[in-house]
Amino acid sequence: MDKLSAYLKDVFGVQIALKGVGKKRISALPYFLKVSYSLSEGIINGLNVVFAKLNNEKNATPTILAKQGELLEKQLNAKVVFVFDKLEAYERKRLIEKKIAFLEPFKQLYIPSLMLELNNISKRKKEIEIIGDKLTVPAQVAVLFHLQVKSLNNLPLQEIAELLKYSRMTITRVIRELAAFEICEIKGAKKKLIAFKEHGKLLWDKVHPKLNSPVTDVWFTDERIGSKQLLKSYDTALAHYSDLSEGRQVSCAIGKDEFRKIKNSELEQKINKKFGEYRIEIWSYNPLLLAHNKEVDCLSLFLSMEKESDSRVQTALTEMINNIKWL
Repeated sequence: MDKLSAYLKDVFGVQIALKGVGKKRISALPYFLKVSYSLSEGIINGLNVVFAKLNNEKNATPTILAKQGELLEKQLNAKVVFVFDKLEAYERKRLIEKKIAFLEPFKQLYIPSLMLELNNISKRKKEIEIIGDKLTVPAQVAVLFHLQVKSLNNLPLQEIAELLKYSRMTITRVIRELAAFEICEIKGAKKKLIAFKEHGKLLWDKVHPKLNSPVTDVWFTDERIGSKQLLKSYDTALAHYSDLSEGRQVSCAIGKDEFRKIKNSELEQKINKKFGEYRIEIWSYNPLLLAHNKEVDCLSLFLSMEKESDSRVQTALTEMINNIKWL
């Protein structure tokens, strides 16, 4: 409570007296709420606020917090603000999306009903972080890999890290992110495993709105590039997966890290941003991770082309998705 009081004074510039919620009010709460939270309360700008510190932060999803927050507010007749010791950026994003009031001492404070006051405080570097509703690149790779290459269900984190070429720390963040988006569940205590909530086409339909095109940049050249890091992409790949005719220009894709290496050694004087017989897409991840053959994977290809206005392309994309044999 001392840390919370110090933070609130730092934010609002005045001491806010905090006290424990009375025993009588706590005794009226359902048992699962009494054991899930440590509760304290105070007055902020005339609003009675209860600060609910989770006893086990790992067990709470945004959906659960939203439901329990409504129940706590009704029972205690106060605005509820959830208190966390530490939050990842994507966790804060999910809470903000669902308009769940929360506080991370000396890091972030988000209370929608006090938005005006908080915005005034933003000049003191207490700005509210607004994050998009898309998955991070490593999380997107994990889902696409699971859907097309190999199931990640019930695999140890170290094995997932080796499969996806990411560090163990990154994979730990990935599964927490997917759990926050309610795409998967985390199982186990010491040895953590993941289990996706949906499978195949159902999982794709669920995650599709949360995914980005992998294409971050496009270059052109007249020189044929022999790098093994390149895979056929765009309409060149789509012609392989559908009845669409292949265009005159050859399109290929390469990961941004791999492109940087060959650009500095082979391509510096051979590429430009406008014209060329070869079109080179730079991807946010290495397309080789998800590919089976010489073409980029179907789902990444779909994401890279889904905004094309050509009706023939849209028909071909639909054909490609319908032909996928889901794991």
